[in-house]
Amino acid sequence: MMGRVFSIILLAVVAGCTVSVIPGDGGPSTPATTSVRVAHAAADELAFDVCASGEVILENARYGRVTDYATARAGAVTFRVIDAGGSCNDVIQSITFDLTANRAYTVLVLDDVEPLPLLDDTSPVSFGRARIRVINASRNSLAIDVYEQGGLRFFDDIRYNEPGDYAYITVPAGTYELTIEPLGGSKTPITLEPTLLARGRVYTLLVFGRVDAADDANPFSALLQDDGYAGEL
Repeated sequence: MMGRVFSIILLAVVAGCTVSVIPGDGGPSTPATTSVRVAHAAADELAFDVCASGEVILENARYGRVTDYATARAGAVTFRVIDAGGSCNDVIQSITFDLTANRAYTVLVLDDVEPLPLLDDTSPVSFGRARIRVINASRNSLAIDVYEQGGLRFFDDIRYNEPGDYAYITVPAGTYELTIEPLGGSKTPITLEPTLLARGRVYTLLVFGRVDAADDANPFSALLQDDGYAGEL
């Protein structure tokens, strides 16, 4: 008698999770994942942790800093913000993002708006060049310009809370002395120490703080974050 071939799906409950197993396929399928990190630019917020699926995935996100990447499930993911060192049950804020698999995201946390998920470009860079973007997280700057002391203009009129302005550019690899000039307030521009933008690497320039000469607690500041090596084309 000719035997029948059945496709059987066995649902096993392990540690409270339902796992799909198809005999002969090598075991449980691996859920699609993505990479996510936090850029903390909310001057009114203390350090915090981020939970997903009941576990802490990001620890000690501090003002004016960008965390390392963590791995999260792709798709609709709910992130729960808790006090640094706290329990995932003591939620300060919850927000859900729809994240694409095998991508990288920076979640920008600001003072007065919902957190913004920004897609990070980790693809290879053109040969001999570096990739950089600027994020304006300074609420009363109106907009900022970024230029190099040698005359090269990197960015013009980058506005606060306008994700469409935060596009990447590529520049020849080399050492640059970048100046950030706010268009609002009376604050003078700030100039970073000469910095190497290395070939094949990606950078995020996070501008934060308040453009107000009297505000010593949260001064107008900038952080140049090396996002890592993406390779060259």
